[in-house]
Amino acid sequence: MNNDNLSYFNVGKQDLFSKDTVRDLLKKAKDAEMDLKYEKLMDYVDDCIRYRADKKQDGFSLDFHSLPQDEQRDLAKLYLEYTDNDVNYCLIDPSTDQVYTDISEYMLMMLINNSYAPVFNCAVIQRTINYTSQALQTLIYHRCDDLYYEEMDDLGYKQYSDQQTGVTFWRKIA
Repeated sequence: MNNDNLSYFNVGKQDLFSKDTVRDLLKKAKDAEMDLKYEKLMDYVDDCIRYRADKKQDGFSLDFHSLPQDEQRDLAKLYLEYTDNDVNYCLIDPSTDQVYTDISEYMLMMLINNSYAPVFNCAVIQRTINYTSQALQTLIYHRCDDLYYEEMDDLGYKQYSDQQTGVTFWRKIA
């Protein structure tokens, strides 16, 4: 009986460390890391909307370029981390002679390290913000709607649409 348990343990141990199992674990870890990066990005976007957006009768409105420069930089950094730096170029940092094959990696390193000394770096940071601004504006636009719907739902309202005119309106649920 003791040998049966030992052989079962050995078979289970082999299965635990098979290539497929390790590959699956690595994929799950990568997925969890991407989920965490997405969460950080969305939390920051939500905070920007809550504190900076114009609150109108029909929702929230926020323009990416109206945010302070440091918030634009932070959003760009989080976006580059989340998208996993998928734009490839070749770049040499003149201050360190470091060769980067991925411009997004270079931009991300500059944003993380807050290296603003050389004028070149400042220009690249601005290009980073410009590179990400359209995608971030789209993200902000959609999150404004989502947050408005969440807020209205929390206040006990439900959205209805007039069948004839197509006009949508909110009605308090009793």
